[in-house]
Amino acid sequence: MQNFQHAFSHFLTSLPLLVRSARAAITNLPRPERAPRRGASPIAVTASASRTPSFGRALRRGGLAATATLALAACGEDPLRYATPPAATQARQPIAYSRVGIREVSLPTYAALEEITVVQPDGALSSTPDSLWADDPAREVTLSVTRTLSQATGATVAAEPWPFRDVPDATVDIRIERMLAEADGRFRLAGQYYVAPEAFGSPERSRLFDLAVPYVAGGGYSAIAAARAQAITDLALLIAREGLR
Repeated sequence: MQNFQHAFSHFLTSLPLLVRSARAAITNLPRPERAPRRGASPIAVTASASRTPSFGRALRRGGLAATATLALAACGEDPLRYATPPAATQARQPIAYSRVGIREVSLPTYAALEEITVVQPDGALSSTPDSLWADDPAREVTLSVTRTLSQATGATVAAEPWPFRDVPDATVDIRIERMLAEADGRFRLAGQYYVAPEAFGSPERSRLFDLAVPYVAGGGYSAIAAARAQAITDLALLIAREGLR
């Protein structure tokens, strides 16, 4: 849909060029031959007429340049996509469960979109269709939490739908309410998570979290992506340390 919008926008921008090319093609059409005088050879007239390009051919030639311009413009404006690099962790955290399921992370609307959203100094949220996340944000956050928990705890951790025959010992539900590159140079990740054990009598837990990771403001979207990855890693370690103990 976004590529279509880009192409349509370039079409509107280049429409005057298309019109001028068509007009030029019409203007340059050779004038029709006069009727031959009596006694003139009809063969000469036929040969001359055969060299006269038709209106359709001239119009097509005139519009080729504009069409090519539109195609090149549409292809030259593909959005840039930024992957969130996995933040390495050497932390080891023992937990009380051997199998942990992770529900798909719930994100606010602006964070669930492909567009990278940042906070302006006046507090407004801004984004551009030219700079996108490389993966679906909810899927990426869910898998990042799953990977970090698996590495740090040594437990069997998987995102839903649960892929194994035996049910998980506990399920983690994460609901994020703020996930933004703030104007003060910090990437903020805030919300609440829940731990629901399968065994009756095991303690259920609900915890708030509010994490912030600094990023270099002049580093562009790559710096924001790195801070985002670190914030997600910090959240996973927090859940392991306080929610799954």
